[in-house]
Amino acid sequence: MALINNVPIWKRAPFIRLLLPLITGILLQWYLPIPLIVIVSSGLSFSLAYFLFNHLPLSLRFKIPGFQGLLLNMILLTGGLFITWQNDIRNYKNWFGNIYQKEDYLLVRINEPVTEKARSYKAEGDVEAVIHEGTAASSKGKLLLYFAKDPLIKQLSYGSRILL
Repeated sequence: MALINNVPIWKRAPFIRLLLPLITGILLQWYLPIPLIVIVSSGLSFSLAYFLFNHLPLSLRFKIPGFQGLLLNMILLTGGLFITWQNDIRNYKNWFGNIYQKEDYLLVRINEPVTEKARSYKAEGDVEAVIHEGTAASSKGKLLLYFAKDPLIKQLSYGSRILL
């Protein structure tokens, strides 16, 4: 590690020691999704162990000095897991990918101006509903839309709703 004035970087910037397990938890959940029940139960277990460790006699706490730091790192890691799980739209019941079937329609609202590309038009849209056999079910999600070159597509603007 880099030493400036014989002081390691983790001593000059202690937030790095807290940031690393949080980032590890985020990356772990992103690339290896862990179920919510495992995240919550491990977070509660590590928190309880940390609480109980702080109530041990001092003589016993000093016999296992790194254990408290390990527990704190595991709490931060599960915090990163939970933050990522919570912000992943695929975990919501009303995400259109969870209810869409092959014969369904999507009601999409254009949320940016249509931009012209070399062979197509491009726009980003928000899914507002999935229509299944004439019944609309409210849903959420984003789509990247590409349209074939057609003069009618230029009429689409911010806020336009289309049925796909």
